[in-house]
Amino acid sequence: MATATKSVLIEVGEEAAGVLVETAQGLVFHVVHPRLTALNGTVYRSVAAAQAAAKDGLKELAKAG
Repeated sequence: MATATKSVLIEVGEEAAGVLVETAQGLVFHVVHPRLTALNGTVYRSVAAAQAAAKDGLKELAKAG
């Protein structure tokens, strides 16, 4: 029998940034946005923390580029 896995789409503005998948270790970030590859596989304790990291990541990239 299959078990349900919790997943959450993380968006920054109108853009998909990644998908959080609940595991025993926490919420694992799977990158969708190509400019956020550094966050791929990062484990977060909350959806809010992952949302903030994605937002900050895109903000930092905008400053640099």
